[in-house]
Amino acid sequence: MELVAEPSILFLDEPTSGLDSVTSEEVIELLKVIALAGKLTIVMVIHQPQYDIFQQFDNVILMEAGGRIAYQGPVQEAKMFFDSIGYDNCTGLTNPADYYLKCVDTCLVENEETRKATGEQKKTVADLWEEERKQMSNAPESFPEEKFRPVVRPTMIMQFLYMLRRFMLIAIRMRTDFATDLALVVLCGCMLGILFIEASLSRWNQANAFSGLVVGLTGMITALRPLGTDETRPIFWRESSSGINRLAYFLSITVGHFPVMVLYPVFFLGPYYFLTSPRASYGDMYIVLIFTYWAVLGVGYLISIILHPDNSKMGTIVVAMFCTAMSGGTPTTICTFQTYTFIGPLAYTIAYSKWYSEAMFELEANAYHPIMAFNVQYIAGFQDYSLTNFAFCLLMLLAIGVVSRVIAFLFLIFTHRGEQK
Repeated sequence: MELVAEPSILFLDEPTSGLDSVTSEEVIELLKVIALAGKLTIVMVIHQPQYDIFQQFDNVILMEAGGRIAYQGPVQEAKMFFDSIGYDNCTGLTNPADYYLKCVDTCLVENEETRKATGEQKKTVADLWEEERKQMSNAPESFPEEKFRPVVRPTMIMQFLYMLRRFMLIAIRMRTDFATDLALVVLCGCMLGILFIEASLSRWNQANAFSGLVVGLTGMITALRPLGTDETRPIFWRESSSGINRLAYFLSITVGHFPVMVLYPVFFLGPYYFLTSPRASYGDMYIVLIFTYWAVLGVGYLISIILHPDNSKMGTIVVAMFCTAMSGGTPTTICTFQTYTFIGPLAYTIAYSKWYSEAMFELEANAYHPIMAFNVQYIAGFQDYSLTNFAFCLLMLLAIGVVSRVIAFLFLIFTHRGEQK
């Protein structure tokens, strides 16, 4: 992903280590294409490159034991130098890279043996190269200024598309884990459906409280993965330090979780709707769940950034339980202190479960026959719910998702700034 920021130079440490010869050659060929297409300088450390790989290099540095340079220059001119110092046995059947390194090591061994036998110090390949370098009258002392180009980074939109593509590719590779998550969501829907099988309106708020808890936990725990683990958080820091647009990074995570917002409600609502047999339509309940997952994913991002990875999962449980307590049941008892302070109404307002439960209750209550209007109004009054507030409930869920994401992004860019430089 560092290539997204279009750096002027790329350092690689043994990019072919552990690869077979065919794959190693493919990697070097790809790097050659990238270097030429992006006018990018690539510097790499590599051991024992095969002939085809060695010929791909423009310039090479051979190092002697102790870190001294034994040769530095174009690959094609290396043979001329070694021929000039007496190592002219590199035939067409010999890999030049292996031969040159063997010459460097052989010269060192012979020098050490001579020093021990006679006390004389012979010149090593590094010494001979130093003399050769000093005699090069045509070697430029500095690079021409026109060879350097200004760094032009891709636009935020292009970076967003690159990172979204990566996010989706990772999700596809981890499809088994995603399938397991969906199976667990189905299991939660089955368990709650059995617990509230054919629930009446008087029990509907309890069903909403439990289902809101399930939605909160499944959504927030999913939201922890991109930024809330010991493996993923350092990736963001490293890529941020390389110049990646942090807003594009964050937006790619948000958009990449759209399949979660679409599929989790389907798999949860399938068994839950069948078993509880509500009067409300499946489509309306599905819309409420999409808005609720939007909200809880945003809250999950915020938790993953604020809390340490070791504490983030516990944080999601606490937040989900808090929101469930604010979701209704006996709201007047919960928020009795609202007459004394702003904390009560604020907590009641920012709890996603409150708006989820009220929206679900309104859908179910309005589906009853008008002859039941008195009982419906009584239950709604006890829960402190309105029967004409559906659109506002969805708007509040949307707002919770937006505000939590904005706060999460601000924490993302203004905390751990040392790791992002």
